[in-house]
Amino acid sequence: MAVFSNLLSKRIPTLLGLLLLIAGLGTGLFLVGRATLIPRAAAEETPKEIKITNISENSFSVSWITDQVTVGFVRYGTAAGSLDQTVSDDRDQLSGSVGSYLTHHVTMTRLKPETTYYFKLGSGAQRVLFDNGGQAYSVQTPAVLGTPPPADTVYGTIQTSQGGPASGALVYVTLPNSTPLSALAKAEGNWAVSLSTARTRDLAQYVDYDRQATLVELFVQDGQGQTATAVTTTANDAPVPPITMGQTLDFRGSSGGGDQEETSVPPGAELDGDTSETAEATLEQSKFSLQSLGPAQEASSSYELGIVNPEAEGEQVATTRPEIFGTSPKNVTLTITVESPTPYTDTIEVGNDGFWQWSPPADLTAGEHTVTVSYTDENGILQRLSRSFVVLAAEGNSSLPAFEATPSATASPSPSPAPTATDSARVSQPSTASGVPVAGNLTPTLALFILGLGLFGAGVFWQLRLKV
Repeated sequence: MAVFSNLLSKRIPTLLGLLLLIAGLGTGLFLVGRATLIPRAAAEETPKEIKITNISENSFSVSWITDQVTVGFVRYGTAAGSLDQTVSDDRDQLSGSVGSYLTHHVTMTRLKPETTYYFKLGSGAQRVLFDNGGQAYSVQTPAVLGTPPPADTVYGTIQTSQGGPASGALVYVTLPNSTPLSALAKAEGNWAVSLSTARTRDLAQYVDYDRQATLVELFVQDGQGQTATAVTTTANDAPVPPITMGQTLDFRGSSGGGDQEETSVPPGAELDGDTSETAEATLEQSKFSLQSLGPAQEASSSYELGIVNPEAEGEQVATTRPEIFGTSPKNVTLTITVESPTPYTDTIEVGNDGFWQWSPPADLTAGEHTVTVSYTDENGILQRLSRSFVVLAAEGNSSLPAFEATPSATASPSPSPAPTATDSARVSQPSTASGVPVAGNLTPTLALFILGLGLFGAGVFWQLRLKV
């Protein structure tokens, strides 16, 4: 009996050590395997310089850049723990297919007023979700306001330093005391933003501004490390003269002469849009100079009839009341007709600048529409141009790309978090910080793996001790 008890007392620690060893190694291997299954984005696919713009009672936009072309999307919902809706890049929504880009611009639409929405950014082939330091970003949509001011669109073109169209460039526009607005440059470098929908920083009302003398500030990113800044006035914003990447430009003196001077824009620079005085100080510090716009003014008299927006035949638009604008010989009367279930016809007078803009007086129905502009020239010949476009359905679209994000690692935040709007009085200017979030953390896995090795050593030591 004593021999059996002695044998049992020597074998139990050995069995216990082996069991602990197996448990430790199994746990470590399981966690290592699990870590390899968790989607992780490469550093080049990590969202940078995240900005929140275009906040209204039923929509807002989120934009960012990545170091390499990749898929981008947003997962959002009305509860932080239940992000049950996915929306892809604006270009994907228009084309109906998923693309990879350096710049990313995603617009959430058909939202409810005075509601807090939570969201995370999706990036990369693994569809990793990035949040704000362990918590979802949040935006509260403001209350519905009364009738918006008459339509007023700022638009222009962006070109690369080589002179080609800067397709996909992100254009940010601010008025004094306004929340930021944004748009993507299209294939030909064209962009447009509706100023009439801009709200004050507290989102409580539409911005009240002078349509001839208010300062308009622009900041442009192309996703390839180049930026551009420009300042103009509302009297010279339709169109804004062409903006070239890598330059800082002042278009306020469009009627003046003087030599043209250009300066480089520091990466990540932005105009804050606080007040006219702030902008003046920024211009003084940057040594901006007046631009001579003589050639552009001379060209206005030779414009042919053209439709700038919608840009392409059959283009899809996500609004039921789109801004339609283009070019024309100056001082002519244009007839504009929209052929749809409820047709609309209107006439507008084109001024000396050779540009025109118009929007339908009521919402257009979902589906295909055709806009036709025409005028009779000095020879009595009717000049006519038509373009079709598609208004997207108000509730969903089965042809648009759908993403199903897998459970993902939580991304760490940038050193300077991107702006969030948690209530209507706390909307901040967009961040231009470029800190790199990191997806995933192997520290616990390595710790458990080392623990498993320690237990293995302990088991070997105990076996040797028993043999002695």
